[in-house]
Amino acid sequence: MPWDHVSEGISRVGCKCDQWDDKTMGVCALERHRALYGAGIEDCLSCEKALSEKHEDTGALLMNVLVVEDDVDVAQVIVDHVERWGHDAEISATGKQALEKARQRNFDLALIDIFLPDTKGYDLIPRLKEVRPDMWFVSITGYNTRELELKVREQRVAYFMTKPFEPFALKAVIDHMEKKKNPSL
Repeated sequence: MPWDHVSEGISRVGCKCDQWDDKTMGVCALERHRALYGAGIEDCLSCEKALSEKHEDTGALLMNVLVVEDDVDVAQVIVDHVERWGHDAEISATGKQALEKARQRNFDLALIDIFLPDTKGYDLIPRLKEVRPDMWFVSITGYNTRELELKVREQRVAYFMTKPFEPFALKAVIDHMEKKKNPSL
C-alpha cells in the first residue's frame, strides 16, 4: 500500500481511500482527503482508526486536557475526539468549575471557549496560569474579530481556533503540544 512508509506507527487498515499516497500525516494530507473524497477524515472510520492507533501501543494517556465549554454538546464532541486520540479529558461548563478542577488536577492543556456564562476566556486564562503555570491554552470561539483575537493572544495562547472547526485541525494542535511535552514521541 502507498501508506506503508509512514512513520510513527500509523498504518492503513482497510481504508476506502486507495489513492491515498501522501508521505506524511500532516494537516495537508487531511485536507487532501477532504478534497478527494468529499468528507473529512473523521467521516472515514478506517482513517480515523489509523490516526488514533499510533497511541494504542503505549497504553498510557499522553495528555490531560481540560475542555472549558458551556455548550454541553460541543464539549462532549471535543472530549470524545480527544479521548479517541489517546488523551484524557474533562469538561468544565464555567470558569469557576475550570478553576476548581485545575486546583484538583494537573492539566497539560486547556481548550477554552471565550464566552462563558460567568467570565470571558481571556480573563480566565491568567487565573488558570496562577494555579497551573505550565498549562498550555487553546482558545475556541464562534466570534472571530481581529480585536477579539488580539485580546486573546495577549494572554499568550498557543492557538486561536474559531468554531466551527474540523476535528483534524484540533488533532494537529494537540499533537503539536504533545510533541512539545514529550519530545520522544
